Amino acid sequence: MAALASALLDFAALVLLVRLTLPARFVSSNPYVAAMESLLERLRRSLRPAFPRVPDAALHALLLLLALAGQAALLARRGDNLLFFDSLAALAFAPEGFAGWFGFALLRFAAFWLAILAGACFLRLWRLGAPLPGLSGDLLRLAVRPVRARSLWTLAPLTLLLALLFAAVAFRLADGVEWVFAEALGQALRDAAAPGADLALLRAFSPAHASAAGQILHLAGAFLLNAVERLPQLLLYLCVASWLARLFRNGRMADFFADAIRLLTGALPPMRAGGLSFAPLAAWLLLNLLAAALSGALHLFLPLFHVV
Repeated sequence: MAALASALLDFAALVLLVRLTLPARFVSSNPYVAAMESLLERLRRSLRPAFPRVPDAALHALLLLLALAGQAALLARRGDNLLFFDSLAALAFAPEGFAGWFGFALLRFAAFWLAILAGACFLRLWRLGAPLPGLSGDLLRLAVRPVRARSLWTLAPLTLLLALLFAAVAFRLADGVEWVFAEALGQALRDAAAPGADLALLRAFSPAHASAAGQILHLAGAFLLNAVERLPQLLLYLCVASWLARLFRNGRMADFFADAIRLLTGALPPMRAGGLSFAPLAAWLLLNLLAAALSGALHLFLPLFHVV
């Protein structure tokens, strides 16, 4: 239940952040955007008696702060002070007081938004540079609107730069870094090796033995890899959700999920046989293979940057 509340607060903060970047009289033909705008309008009307002369943008900023404050309170209550980079690393923080937890909530929200940005950038690459189509593509473009980079040639380097900046800030603010994958692999190799065996090669490839710059590079790479690895999982969830929507005869949601599935299948052809399309299955396999290849490249090439 707490995880669901945390996810809803992240989503609310994302909607409010995007709304702050849009024109005051923004109108969209996307029905899902229109529904969120209608909900925000009702919230503004409920707050208007208490803040009669405050502009709408200021009300959105206030609601954004309240969403982050709610996230901070939830994290403090759970004692959740870890920032995970998938299974590769975990950064531990020691927030002090509400201000510390609020800063940690802000850092987690930055990770949430940057993951969406990295996913959108990769989908542009996955679609061979073509714009993101459909209603789901429109929502994704809105989610990363604060960047406003239309060209893939500007979006990709900017995403890399922001991932490096985020990793550097998180690394400097963290009280400790646990390299989960490297430590588990090292323990397995130590258990399998003979007593006194030389594990210098393992130490050379372990991020824990890298310089600060090398560890930051590892974290940035792990962060981007995490966003890529989530795409085949998301594709699987969307397929299940689409089947359930059709089972319960919810045509509107089924159409949206089908649109999102087409977005994630990229530039693959429909691959139809009878009434079935095998494109989602092919995309799921290819995305998993690509994520595995990127993971291997991360562990193979980043040790070259282990500056002592």
